[in-house]
Amino acid sequence: MASINWQDLQKAAGDAAFTPVPVGVYDVYVDTAEATQSSTGKDMIKVTFKVQNGPHEGRGIFNQFVISPDSANALAFFFRHMAALGLDEAFFAVNPPLETVAATLVGRTCRVKVGIREYQGQDRNEVQQVLPATAGTATTAPPASAQLPTPTANQPAAPAVSTSQPSPAAPTAPPASPAPVAPASPELPF
Repeated sequence: MASINWQDLQKAAGDAAFTPVPVGVYDVYVDTAEATQSSTGKDMIKVTFKVQNGPHEGRGIFNQFVISPDSANALAFFFRHMAALGLDEAFFAVNPPLETVAATLVGRTCRVKVGIREYQGQDRNEVQQVLPATAGTATTAPPASAQLPTPTANQPAAPAVSTSQPSPAAPTAPPASPAPVAPASPELPF
C-alpha cells in the first residue's frame, strides 16, 4: 500500500471551498438544480450557481428557491427570480412539474447579488437578489444529463425555453433602487 502525504493533501484542499466569496454582484450560471422539500414541507429548488468570470471564477454559490403559497411576498420573489433566469409567465402557464422547472434552470445564466451571513457559527454566502444576465455574457448550454424529462399522459410538456440572453426588451441592469430582499430561508445545502 502506498504512503499518503496528508500535509500535501491538506494544502491541496485548502479552505477556499468553504470561504465565502466577497460581497458583490457576480455573473453566474446554474450548475445544478434539484427539486426537493424544505424541512417544513414546502416545495423548493436547491441550486448551485457557478461564478463565470473574475478572480472567483468557478466558485460555487448555493441558493434555495422556496415556494411559499402562504406568502404573496415570498411568491413574488420566487417568480421574479425565475423570470430573471428566463422562466416567465408563459413557461409556468403549462403548469410544469417542479422537477421540470429544476431541470430547465440548469445552464441558465443570470447575475446574483451576494451577501454574507452567519450560519451555525460560520460565515456563508447568501443570495440576496437574482438579476437578468447582462448583455454579452456567454451562456452555458445545459449538460446532456439535464435534458427535460419526457412528459407522461398526466404531465404536460414544458414549453421550449431558450437558454439565450433575455430579449432586448428585458432589463439588462438592476433597477435604480433595489427591490426588497426576501428573508433568508433557514435551509442550507451543506
